[in-house]
Amino acid sequence: MVDTLSTCQQTLPPGRQLVTTRRGKKGVLVFVYLALVLVANGKVARDLRPQLRWAQTNTSIFITVETPRGPSAPSCDPDSALQVEATLEVPDRLIITANCSRTSQSLAGPDKLRWEMALREDFIADGSRTERTGSTGVVVVIKKLIVHRWDRLLWDEAEASISKDWKREDRDLPDADEVELPKAHNILRVSFEGLRKTASNQIVVAALRYTWCTVCEEKDKAFVKATKVVGSKAGFESFVFAVADLREDKRLARMVAAEKMHECHKRCPLHVFKPDEPLDEPYKVEMQLLYEMDEYSMMTDPMAGAPGHTPKGQTAKPNFERFERDLKRLVPPALTHLRDADGLVQFVKSSDNVVLGSGVDATQFRRTARGLRGVAAFGLLDDLGLLPPQPPSGGRDVGEPVVELRAAEATQARAHLRFEGEVKPLASEELDHFVRVHVQPLAQNYSWDLKDKLEVIGLPVAVLWVNRSDMNNTNTTMRALEAFNLLCDRRRGTNVSRNVLCCIQDESYSYYQREYGSHEPYPYPFLGLTKKLGFGDGD
Repeated sequence: MVDTLSTCQQTLPPGRQLVTTRRGKKGVLVFVYLALVLVANGKVARDLRPQLRWAQTNTSIFITVETPRGPSAPSCDPDSALQVEATLEVPDRLIITANCSRTSQSLAGPDKLRWEMALREDFIADGSRTERTGSTGVVVVIKKLIVHRWDRLLWDEAEASISKDWKREDRDLPDADEVELPKAHNILRVSFEGLRKTASNQIVVAALRYTWCTVCEEKDKAFVKATKVVGSKAGFESFVFAVADLREDKRLARMVAAEKMHECHKRCPLHVFKPDEPLDEPYKVEMQLLYEMDEYSMMTDPMAGAPGHTPKGQTAKPNFERFERDLKRLVPPALTHLRDADGLVQFVKSSDNVVLGSGVDATQFRRTARGLRGVAAFGLLDDLGLLPPQPPSGGRDVGEPVVELRAAEATQARAHLRFEGEVKPLASEELDHFVRVHVQPLAQNYSWDLKDKLEVIGLPVAVLWVNRSDMNNTNTTMRALEAFNLLCDRRRGTNVSRNVLCCIQDESYSYYQREYGSHEPYPYPFLGLTKKLGFGDGD
């Protein structure tokens, strides 16, 4: 027992005394010195934190790294000095090591010679570097990944002793405006791990935001309202509405880094995560706004028409119907596996437009299907013989990879239309274009929502102007419609460079032709070709 007490006393720092007590006959020894040793060791660790002075501009961070100071700092031989080295590791690591220069002298322990710290935000390797200053210090120059003001240097500032370097600091750098993220009792605040767990069994609609994106403030307020209105309806029980601060969750920010959301685009998309699809492949929907005008308030507004001025009588509300429709479109699986002929029959009956694949790569096929939700349903056949070759042979034998489109608006000759592009590997962009073109009717009447639908496809639009109300010109109108349909049929081939979409506009006033560049309006019927559809957009 005496030897044990002596050993314990030797482990204590100078000035510390070992306190013991005895209780009972066996004299149970209570070592109070353990707590004292822990306190002493903690002080050593704190004293050995690296010394950092930092400054920033809009694009860069400057860090001066100096040797640890304090009574617990290790000492070197008389002919050497303690010096530090700094290393950067993308995306956010700053590693600092300390050792005695000009010798291989080892310090008090390997864990006290190296500090690995996470920076507040990510940086890029191009332009980032380290430079030695004097014999013991280092300057680290970091190029910011996101160009804006950092609020602190390290993710955990307790890891180092930090002060500001006011000589290098850009004092004219403005503070970033910040907005509050969407908040409501039915909106869940999530991290990367929380999102992954929730999205494993429920559909998550998340507003992933940087707090400095003030352009999203109006749409985020609309999102809060829409979650209450749409989320309370039948069919949305499996939906979870959420919000995440990308600045405070690096893993989540890196997952959507390609979208450059830190640039604060006005679209401010909402991300939809599904249990049956990879977490890193979310869908995106937009919170549409409807603007209402109070004509009297606008007329009495003295600033009406001024640049950047919002009229007093203008109010915005969420487009609840559009939001509900966009979410419902994402509920069914993007790709359905069809195992037998009965499943194929039921699948074809369930949707107006279906795309059937056999022998194609399932992942590529599913990713193409994701972009065509609401346009066509995609089914993958497990049995390669369920899609027989077209007569006489279709150019392919039974069992070869094939993709087939069955569109409700297709003519009889195009009832089962084969995709003639590359199938293995799948030419996804060509297939996307192929489906969007051939689900369209040969000719369709103009409507306001037709403009957006056809402009997504990006093909020229042939427009036939007719006046069906002119009873004296009925025969001419009918002949023009027949000729127009023949033209549309000839231009609806599988050759993308020759495709033309067709639209019929029934107007009583030829004045509207001026919107398409016809300054001298032609009598009806009149045929024109445009790249844009809609009044004021013609060319």
